[in-house]
Amino acid sequence: MSFNSAKAQQPAHFIFGEEQFRGVQIYDVIQDKNLNYWFATNEGLYYFDYYYYNKIDCDEAKGSSVFNFTMNREGTIYCHNLNNQIFQIKNKSCSLFYELKADESSSDISLTVADDDNLVIGAKQIVILNKNGKKVLQYPASHYYLSSAFLTKNNGIQFHLSGIDSVLIYEKGVFKKEKLHFLSGSLKAESVLKFFNNYALDLRTKELYSFNASTFELNQLPKNAIFERSQSERIYETEGIIWVTGTLPGTALIDKKITTENYPIYYGDYFISDIYKDKEGNILLSTFDKGVIVIPDTKVPDVIHTFKEDPANALYSDSLFGLMIGTSKGTLMNYLNNKLFTINTEGKRPIEAIYGNHTSNLIVFDNGSIKVYNKKTSTITNIIQASLKDAVILSDNLIYLGTNRGVMKVESDGIKTFNTQLLKGVDFRIYSIEYNPEDHCLYASTANGLFTIFPDGNIKPLLINKKVIYPNYLHFYNGRIYATTKANGILIIQHGEIKSVIHPIINNQEEILKKISIHQNTIIAKSSNGLFQFDMNGKLLKALHSVFGFSSKRIIDFTFHQNQLWVSHSGGVQYSALAPGNYTFYLKVENQGVFSEPVSYSFTIDAPFYARWWFIAFVIILFLGIVLLVYRWQLNIQREKVATN
Repeated sequence: MSFNSAKAQQPAHFIFGEEQFRGVQIYDVIQDKNLNYWFATNEGLYYFDYYYYNKIDCDEAKGSSVFNFTMNREGTIYCHNLNNQIFQIKNKSCSLFYELKADESSSDISLTVADDDNLVIGAKQIVILNKNGKKVLQYPASHYYLSSAFLTKNNGIQFHLSGIDSVLIYEKGVFKKEKLHFLSGSLKAESVLKFFNNYALDLRTKELYSFNASTFELNQLPKNAIFERSQSERIYETEGIIWVTGTLPGTALIDKKITTENYPIYYGDYFISDIYKDKEGNILLSTFDKGVIVIPDTKVPDVIHTFKEDPANALYSDSLFGLMIGTSKGTLMNYLNNKLFTINTEGKRPIEAIYGNHTSNLIVFDNGSIKVYNKKTSTITNIIQASLKDAVILSDNLIYLGTNRGVMKVESDGIKTFNTQLLKGVDFRIYSIEYNPEDHCLYASTANGLFTIFPDGNIKPLLINKKVIYPNYLHFYNGRIYATTKANGILIIQHGEIKSVIHPIINNQEEILKKISIHQNTIIAKSSNGLFQFDMNGKLLKALHSVFGFSSKRIIDFTFHQNQLWVSHSGGVQYSALAPGNYTFYLKVENQGVFSEPVSYSFTIDAPFYARWWFIAFVIILFLGIVLLVYRWQLNIQREKVATN
């Protein structure tokens, strides 16, 4: 037996409840009808409404641990403890619903809500309770080991009783049996089958079968050591993805056909106790002692590379070459189609930033001298010996460089020839430059202040109350320049004038931002305290470093690539993102147990064009149009045949 226990490229994730569940074992998670979360733990029930965790007590409980959530159509949640007590949760309160009798009790209990909305309890007997807690039916199962219940697509409930070549189904208020058909493999006398959507696992022999729930056919799959990694494996399935956990830390994730290959173990530092897909599509991995791991998208990698020996200093998103990466040793790389490629390794100093333009073939960087990389010809050309601070690429023929000497205008044939000219009036150290294509002005933050360079060559300083401004970073968005400053917030500039100011606030203090990017009408910003998301008025929406689980003290760079946020930090380069949709952030303020009324802020992250209604409608109309044309073409052919005959 062998398996790969090394840490693989696990999906991007974040953790919530880490502090609240420190020392607590989470056994199960469910969302109620209001999308609030309930947690079954070794210390009882917890309720989370997105801003506060509440422990829900039940005075009738004989033990603290609770397990196995299920919910009926009315929104009543059921669970049980180890003392054969079944509880119901209504209106944020928990009460005893039923207590198993001596001939019904078992150390293994499963709870499921059937198609008739009755609660089905699998124990020594299978007990059916109506919503008033009255027993309406019972099936004897004391001579068998009963598998956990499987809910079919028709909301029927299916059990396997040990050693029997049939499954027991409760559906529409009655029990019936269906014979199993083994296309390959066979049932042993000690076999107990656990069903989960498209598969069945023999809990005793560890054989895995593909399962057709319509025909009850089973086909034995190749034996794989991942299902024997520990004494008691638990299998979960979320829309075709199989998760394998057990009594050892970590989980395997299988999203393709099961073979004999060695599957990597993800999240090896965590003991995974339960896996649940919530109503927003997130995968929640409950843990012992360390909160809940949340995976927004299993197909998106966590850290694409640790860059442990050579940290990634600079990120730039390119439409052709993917994610461009510059390292501390001067190496230029790109990440494309989940693969990392090296472009240039001849650097003599760190690449601090990478610049490009989606309409241009040129990439500008500095790893000892300022260079241009031509994506079309794959050639690298030295431009000038200077220290690059910023760059604006207007076309293959015109570039502006912000350097330690000043702003340089570079005119080129776009291939080999690059002629540089130092602009007079801004011939001193540059911090940041940006171009506004709507007013055709170039803006430069310099050691002597902030300047506007007009199309006619005139240069004008921008002042606040006749005082010089020293922006950290300039960013163009929607016809305006956004300038981050130490003393004056974010200045909004247009036509060489300051139009308004945004004051980004964290903990009632204005945050000094080093870099910003405006995405989907929110401000993503890096400061010495972390990576944050603000609304366009400066209100804090999220501490992104906290949400996505990386250190706030060593965030190096960030960029947006394919509508996703990528961050270079002390742990490597990592993807982080919110899915498209409408979002509302709620906030309550607490003072010695007293809460304010909630305040909210709503914003929208657009879906990609192919997922929007107008594109889907267009495709449908196009398809129907093609069908109509084919139909008319065939009809005309038939008419011509009739006319000929």
